[in-house]
Amino acid sequence: MKRRTLVSALPALVLGANVRAQGAPAAGRRYVVVSLIGDEMTNSGPKSNGTGTMITRGAHKAVQMAGAPFDKVAAQAIAGVAPRADAGAQASMLDASAMSLYSAQEGWFNDDKVTLPDALAEALAKQDATRLLLLTKIKRDARVTNGRVFVPTGPLMGLGVYRDNSVAIHNNQDNQDYGLIVPYVFARLSVIDIASSRQLRHRDIERTRSVFVTSPGDLIAALQQELVDSLTQAVTEALPEA
Repeated sequence: MKRRTLVSALPALVLGANVRAQGAPAAGRRYVVVSLIGDEMTNSGPKSNGTGTMITRGAHKAVQMAGAPFDKVAAQAIAGVAPRADAGAQASMLDASAMSLYSAQEGWFNDDKVTLPDALAEALAKQDATRLLLLTKIKRDARVTNGRVFVPTGPLMGLGVYRDNSVAIHNNQDNQDYGLIVPYVFARLSVIDIASSRQLRHRDIERTRSVFVTSPGDLIAALQQELVDSLTQAVTEALPEA
């Protein structure tokens, strides 16, 4: 993939190649894609509050993801779907690796007005694009299921895996019961008009699905698949009505 580096005070921001639907004209909308959810993966699970009651609160341990590989996967998925969802559109990927861009994301949004960090806003101003497809983290109270009962998890945010060994899930292939393992994605895809800094539409992703895995690699692959599937749906729903 041919890539161009943005020169200026923003060496961490890199623009990927344009993606266009096969055979589509070049006169459609021009999107730039930025994913900001992949700096870490959170391992979550139940934790007793220590009061002797049955109430539980979530335990969370964040694992830093060097190079934000999930953001690369997310940006490629969004950029690949956008030209199919919005006929004639082009999409480029902007790799925003500055750690400061992963925090306080909810403060960027005030109703439909979006105030992006200066570094990101300056980089976008230099691009030949009219709209931004921005993926950010959201926090939501959630419930996960083994197919029979629903288990409240407390708040979940971004990318992660919820585990609960006290909840059995049956694998028909080997006729064994296993503890509950649920990759999750909690994110917001926003369609933003770059010129006016206005959010035109958004789709909130709150995806959880239990899986059977036998290795850490399988678990990462399962989380990646959940991310791609959820983004394919979100982009398809958000475009081209915006």
